[in-house]
Amino acid sequence: RDSFYFELKPFFFNSLDNYVKEMVTFKGKMVSAQIFPDFEELLKVREKDFSLGFVHKTPEKGYPVYKVKGRFAGEIDLSNRGLWGKGKIQYLGATLESEDVKFLPKQMLASAKDFDLAEKRSKEEEVPQVHGELVRLDWKPYRDSMYVRSEKNAFQIFKSGEHTLTGSLALTPGGLKGNGLLDWPQAAMTSKQFNFGAFSAKADTTALKIKAEEVGAIAIQSDRLRSDVDFDKQLGRFKSLDEYLETKLPLNQYVTSMNEFIWEMNNSMIRFKSDSTKLGTFTSVHPDQDSLRFRGKRASYDLKTYLLKVTEVPFIKSADAMIIPDSGTVYVQPKAIMDSLHNATIICDTLNKNHKINRATVALKGRKDYWARGYYEYNVANKEQEILFSDIVGQRVGKGKASEKATATRAQG
Repeated sequence: RDSFYFELKPFFFNSLDNYVKEMVTFKGKMVSAQIFPDFEELLKVREKDFSLGFVHKTPEKGYPVYKVKGRFAGEIDLSNRGLWGKGKIQYLGATLESEDVKFLPKQMLASAKDFDLAEKRSKEEEVPQVHGELVRLDWKPYRDSMYVRSEKNAFQIFKSGEHTLTGSLALTPGGLKGNGLLDWPQAAMTSKQFNFGAFSAKADTTALKIKAEEVGAIAIQSDRLRSDVDFDKQLGRFKSLDEYLETKLPLNQYVTSMNEFIWEMNNSMIRFKSDSTKLGTFTSVHPDQDSLRFRGKRASYDLKTYLLKVTEVPFIKSADAMIIPDSGTVYVQPKAIMDSLHNATIICDTLNKNHKINRATVALKGRKDYWARGYYEYNVANKEQEILFSDIVGQRVGKGKASEKATATRAQG
């Protein structure tokens, strides 16, 4: 057909004996739909299956294949099984050796013990170093794409030796793309399409987990992020694709609506950014804190101590009180433990705001539970007075189910 044919050279027979002899061997030219350059070979009746075919050895440097899209060096085997080969395949800096290469007019299929891609850094193109074992190859040369999947082991990606990709790779003239789980000691990212640089990874949609030192523990987790991680600069930038997507801090038992952040890997620090038009929200998911929440403009998260610092916090509501931090700064430790607030202001009865406590030390235990110590402002008849209350408690009051009880602040002094 148009794809493969064998051009036989003209010949004639002097005798029947010569005819029988010539029946088993013909000399001609192999035309292979531009998979290979045309080459001459002897077409024989194969002893194993009595089909017409040949085994052809390429020159040491190999043949250009698929209109010079790549290169193949080794043996080419034609039989009634089709056009097969075994040898070395090269494409855009990638190299692999295969024992079962299947040549099709617009596609190459193969398996290989090893796959290697050399790192490349230039103004025009960057690709990372990659090593894979026991891989399957699907090369579509006229689509400029070589797809490689590891059957058992993850790919070793980047020169650092710390990063792996479990999934598949796509090598194109535009660079290396990937699909799957990118994992390293500090974090794991999952995406359907990574774009890899020599030592970087970008993706339009990513699920991210930043790991804690404790094995199996997660410090930060978020889905559907646009990601840009530069391992040379030790900097990761992440921004949510959804306005209302929450970022989780499992160790601190908090979630936040601040879904844009920068990861300074060298400093082990996460810096959150809020929308310029509104504050970010931080909500406790600790079962005993009744979804305690507060808002802030900026936040940072220390991956060494797991301390969450939120700044420019206007107030925190607990029980029937509004608590105003003196510096506008709130610290949350692991297990949703909030550091005591010092020199804070408490406005009790948030509806009428009749009662004010100054210079307070406050321990926030939940959305309906706090303890404090401070100076009650009792100003009458143009006289400013203070009463020290050493035991201020905001809590549920009355009878009935805890979830249905009202809250009130009571104090002794």
